[in-house]
Amino acid sequence: MKSFLLFLFVASATAIPASVRAIDITVTSAADSGTGSLREALGSVSIDDEIVFAPELDGATIRLTSGELFVLQRIKIDASDLPSGITISGESTFRVFNIQAAGVVFDSLTIANGKAPDATPTSGATGGGGIFVSGSAHLTLRRCTVRDNRAGNGFPDPSFVSGAGGGGISCIGTLVVNGSTFHSNSAGDGITTGMSIGRGGAGGAIFHFSSGSLTIRNSTFADNKTGDGIGSQGFGGNGGAIYSNATTTLLNSTITNNSSGSGGSGDPVENGFGGGIYLAVSGGTANMTNTIIAGNSAGPTGSPPGISSDIFLAATIVNTSGVNLIGIGDGGSGSFPAPVSPGDPNANDDLVGTVANPRQANLGLLTNNGGPTLTVLPLPGSPAIDPVGGDSISTLPLDQRGLNRFVPDFVDIGAVEFNPADQARLDAEAAAAAAAQAAANAVAAQRSSLQAKIKKLQKKQKSAAKKGKVAKAKRLKKKIKKLKKQLSDL
Repeated sequence: MKSFLLFLFVASATAIPASVRAIDITVTSAADSGTGSLREALGSVSIDDEIVFAPELDGATIRLTSGELFVLQRIKIDASDLPSGITISGESTFRVFNIQAAGVVFDSLTIANGKAPDATPTSGATGGGGIFVSGSAHLTLRRCTVRDNRAGNGFPDPSFVSGAGGGGISCIGTLVVNGSTFHSNSAGDGITTGMSIGRGGAGGAIFHFSSGSLTIRNSTFADNKTGDGIGSQGFGGNGGAIYSNATTTLLNSTITNNSSGSGGSGDPVENGFGGGIYLAVSGGTANMTNTIIAGNSAGPTGSPPGISSDIFLAATIVNTSGVNLIGIGDGGSGSFPAPVSPGDPNANDDLVGTVANPRQANLGLLTNNGGPTLTVLPLPGSPAIDPVGGDSISTLPLDQRGLNRFVPDFVDIGAVEFNPADQARLDAEAAAAAAAQAAANAVAAQRSSLQAKIKKLQKKQKSAAKKGKVAKAKRLKKKIKKLKKQLSDL
């Protein structure tokens, strides 16, 4: 009987699916390596395991000092239980993650300050300062921030002059981005030498060069930049935020204030194309729903509006739904249909501007608008708010912040749904700013009045001393001292 029971126990144990047998491995140390570290956890995981973090690591930074972290199994790394998340930093020296497996999920991580290797006399620059995703790999980001990462620069050797792409992520596999923010990432610079022209790396935030797909939902891309083409006749990189040569889907996302790289001679024709996004493959497919691509620049930030400032489309099939807001849509072979009259929607109900008549999105700055990541809020009066002809039901019930969509008439364009609480907050901030300015003006007026009184008394004191009126001069000196004290206290 005992043998039979043992057999049943062993048989039932071996029949448990791998997903049930998966375990949580808890990271307890913010050290680069050693007991309880993330590096140790990654070295001991099995398929479908989940790496989580001890509560005391809330808001901590894991600083890499011995190299990038390799993910070789289908796992999840989850910091969603930490209110302030956790940051993994490459310390501007190392790439942060190298993904070599399918089915990898990152949740509530900040990947920051990664640096992919520069070119050398014997090898080219490499991309993915924050994350590299190999050809067989599949990565999903949820509620993550990818910031301040950089791809490798070129080298003044004829074979390796170009910078690498993907300051945030370089992907030759499949990438899904949900509810995440990419900001302040940079592709590598190209370096022209002799007759070899250096081109800046493409895709400041994401460089996607793959037969796999790129899917982005409820996410924000701001302040990213492709590489410059340094040296005479160098060319800037393409796709300030995103460069993709595969099927690309953008749903309720915001791409703003990104820039493509500048050319080496300063001639605008050598600047990179697609300040916001560059969709590269002729014959490829772009799917776009309720997305903002506006306020970007082809060339250095602040460059005059020009062709492909926001988007460059080589994709010949562009499927749009809902209402998309494109600041400048002329650029590339697959451009958006222009409106019949400036200011009107086009035939697809999209709000598309041109170089001659750009669409102003009227967006705020990248800041904390609530939720786990920084976002860009459409400001009152923005055409992104309740666009006529927009969807009345969203396929994404929540915005990037985790707040309900559809307030009150149509689904807003972009990653953030403007709601009454946002209006109340903006009103309160405006009132506070006005009160602060009024107080500052009152102080300035008081200072000006005191300075004028001091100057007047100093003249009287000088005159009294000159006429030998010692007592009067002393009294005036005391008054001046008192007024100066009042002035210094302001």
